[in-house]
Parts: sequence; C-alpha cells; structure tokens
Amino acid sequence: MATKQNPSKVDEFTERLRDSVDEMKPKLRGWLHAATAPLALISFLVLLVLTDSTVARAGAAIFMFSALLLFTVSAVYHTVKWGEGVKQVLRRLDHSNIFVMIAGSYTPFSLLLLEPRQAT
Repeated sequence: MATKQNPSKVDEFTERLRDSVDEMKPKLRGWLHAATAPLALISFLVLLVLTDSTVARAGAAIFMFSALLLFTVSAVYHTVKWGEGVKQVLRRLDHSNIFVMIAGSYTPFSLLLLEPRQAT
C-alpha cells in the first residue's frame, strides 16, 4: 500500500491540498463580516428603541450578542494570515459561532411567541 510505504508523499499531498484551499479562501468574506459587525450593534440599538418590554429587550440583547460574536470572530479569522495553531482555534470558533447564531436568532422568537412554559 502506498501510504504505508511512503507516508511523506501523503504528507506532501496533504500540505499541497491545504495550500490550495487557503488560496481559494474568499478574499472579501472577512471584510464583509467586519463591516457587518457594527450593523449588528446598530440593529440592537434600533430594537431597543422599538421595544417596550423587558423580555423583548432581552431577546434583542441575545440576538445582538450572537450576531456580534459571529461577525467579529469571522472577520478576525478571515482578514489576517494566522499561524497554523491560531488558525485552527479561530476556525473552530468561526464554525461554532454558526450554532450560537442559530440559537441567538431563535431565542427572541421563543421568548416572545411561545407560552412561558414552552419557551424555557
């Protein structure tokens, strides 16, 4: 088997593949997310002005926090060329924040539209 006889070829192929993926990384993604992060904060301020209940404000705060976290971490990850260790940590955070954003965008609806017993 080629991989057991010569693992260096597999390592070389893996490294070349990783470099190719890095080259294909979208160039504007980080900058678009950097521009979107302040919009998350502005949307929170608008929602604070428009809401009249504490529960709605709590939902807006949860949404704002999740959106701000998602866009800020993504901007940091995608705009700078990081070393391999930092890059792996930021990639995990970036991908994990997708789930945080899903929960953060669903929570306001849960708080406002579901019966209190169902919302928790």
